[in-house]
Amino acid sequence: MFLVSSVSNQKPLLEEIVEKYSDMVLRLATIRTKNKHYAEDIYSDVFLRLIKNYDKLRDENHVKAWLIRVTINCTNTYMKKMSRDNLPLPDNIPSFSEPVFSEVYQAVASLPDKYRTVIHMHFYDGLAVKEISRLLAQTESATKMQLKRAKEKLKVILGDDFNDK
Repeated sequence: MFLVSSVSNQKPLLEEIVEKYSDMVLRLATIRTKNKHYAEDIYSDVFLRLIKNYDKLRDENHVKAWLIRVTINCTNTYMKKMSRDNLPLPDNIPSFSEPVFSEVYQAVASLPDKYRTVIHMHFYDGLAVKEISRLLAQTESATKMQLKRAKEKLKVILGDDFNDK
């Protein structure tokens, strides 16, 4: 639960936002870039933007949605810049020892970007299809279809290890 800022009756304090959502931002950036170092750069950029735009945020729900949207935008911009500058894009996730790089996480990371993003937002961040659709600016049916296709692809990659919820 957020403490209430003395400036606003509903807006959480900046430190609390960073504490609560830092893992979410880093995981989303990592799954989208497939590279922990790129993700850390994006993570820094997202929270710098949060500091600059903090006064524009209304409440906790707006903060979470804003952070997800900014993370997606930053990863898109970062990957376009990498491509434009002819820098090598990551082919696959390095073998880190952290639990976040489990077999399932790597399977999700191997999916195309649009499937990787909806799977991450739905299962890792616990967002409903309606919220994902709004954040990605697409229809609910498109989001549902992406989730369905992503699950099918994961079933092929993981075989018997895949437990569809």
